[in-house]
Amino acid sequence: MNLLNYKKQLIAGAVILLILIAGGIIGWNRYASATRIALINFQPFQATSLVKSNQDSHIRYKEVGVDELHKLSGYDFVLGFGMGMQISADQRTQLQQAANNGLPVLIYAATNPDNNICSLDSVQQKTVSDYLRNGNRRNYQQLARYIRKYVDGKSLFINEPDSVQQMDSDVLYHLDENESF
Repeated sequence: MNLLNYKKQLIAGAVILLILIAGGIIGWNRYASATRIALINFQPFQATSLVKSNQDSHIRYKEVGVDELHKLSGYDFVLGFGMGMQISADQRTQLQQAANNGLPVLIYAATNPDNNICSLDSVQQKTVSDYLRNGNRRNYQQLARYIRKYVDGKSLFINEPDSVQQMDSDVLYHLDENESF
């Protein structure tokens, strides 16, 4: 009888261990894993500015070509630049399907109404757009933090994002982004 009790305890322990491991993996993926942001149709200088402004190790950007839209399921957020974006009807359908399947997608500044794809709520859309519209290193860094915390929903390994710093318009800028004339 002792051997039977020992086997039952061993099986129960193994089941509990498997539940704990599965819970740890699910928890890691939900709250702590890296936030992966796909950049679509950004000019190289724009993408470089976004990527280089990021100082958080748990946020990663990747440029994705319009011919690779079928690979979007591996990302936590899709950010596209709509000005001049030339995509086929099939590619547009791939983007829309990704958004319909729950992937957060924003095509910012779409000049073609057919490319105006967004699956964010109105507050998230306005906030992300404000960070982009007032683009500088600080705002791009805060954008990445905002996306991780409030769009992707991952609260670990991230600082609270600061509000958008409004940029002056119709001025000449200095090499220091905080100076203008």
